[in-house]
Amino acid sequence: MKIGQSDNGESRSPEEIKRIREAEKLTYDKDWHKWLTENFTIKDKAGKVRLMSPLKQSQLKLLKLYEWCREQNQPVRIIVLKARKTGISTLIEALMFLEVLSAGKDAIVIAHDKPTAEYIFGITSRFYDNYSLYKPTKAQSSVRKMSFKGQEGMITVETANNVSAGRGTSPQILHCSECAFWHKGSDTAVSLFQSIGEQSETVCVLESTANGFDSLFQPTWENADKHCQVKWTTDDDGELQPEIEITDPDYQWNGYLPYFISWFDDPEYTRDFRNDEEKDRFAQILDEREQHLMDYYQVNLEQLNWYRWTLREKCQGDIKIRRQEYPSTPQEAFVSSGRPYVDHDALGLMPLEEGRRGLLVQDDRWSKEIRFIRDKNEMLTVFKDPQRGHRYV
Repeated sequence: MKIGQSDNGESRSPEEIKRIREAEKLTYDKDWHKWLTENFTIKDKAGKVRLMSPLKQSQLKLLKLYEWCREQNQPVRIIVLKARKTGISTLIEALMFLEVLSAGKDAIVIAHDKPTAEYIFGITSRFYDNYSLYKPTKAQSSVRKMSFKGQEGMITVETANNVSAGRGTSPQILHCSECAFWHKGSDTAVSLFQSIGEQSETVCVLESTANGFDSLFQPTWENADKHCQVKWTTDDDGELQPEIEITDPDYQWNGYLPYFISWFDDPEYTRDFRNDEEKDRFAQILDEREQHLMDYYQVNLEQLNWYRWTLREKCQGDIKIRRQEYPSTPQEAFVSSGRPYVDHDALGLMPLEEGRRGLLVQDDRWSKEIRFIRDKNEMLTVFKDPQRGHRYV
């Protein structure tokens, strides 16, 4: 029997629970990755129930952002723009479950519809049923609520159709699932976001695939992406680490760390060829978009084979659906409606160049000489230096 397990399911005294948790923390404290991969069980795409190990790279990056907020002693505020089925909801539920059990926090999950709410709660129930360390006896477990005997902390899953979700409660953790598809996104958010405090122990994670220019997710993403840059480096141990830069000079940043997951970030999105001849033929008929993905993102032929197959089998041959469900860039994810004058496909193929932010100064008011001084807090961005003698309008 592993540490903390009870063979009769009875609740333990607070002193006994404290001793058990102290022993667990000696093993897992400051190593959430170890805690998750050794004690949390999932059902994978093949229907196999197994440990949540290894974590996908997309999950690892989210965990690193979560840990970064904790290390900075600030509230966890993350917004995730993602392709479909990248394991993000599962990781968020695992972190939420861990915080509820270990710290007695209250958590609310808001899903965009009832079936999704019940599916998410099923993930949490599987965590509880197969958790190998100490777990308190359930005091209440309905279709969408779990609480415990002799211990603080509960998990509630609601739908966004309830615009008063969260009102009258004070949760420490919010998971907003597929919030771009909430029927009344901004209305629900007004009630929901008032319920959570700004203490460093609180958590709010918004995650969704894009759904055009909705009233909640897209503007929240746009603000976070504009004022905060997240870059990834590898440390001496070969582990990914985030580098966070706040580029907001006027305190307009909403506080969320933006995290984008493209379709080619998921190693499962690949499709083998039947033989070398088929692969060679495929390589000869790449379209402009596919060639662009190879040149700029190092996407390989097996990934492009899956990308083309998905267009036919999962997206009804509609490029806009594929762009929304399996985006390559954040800009591509938010599909605009109507008939835009600019060709978005052609625009998406153009390389993105990073400009220089700064200001223009004239040292001598009698001179026409103007200098550019780099300053990331200024509003002017120069992408290409002007040509002397050329006329601009």
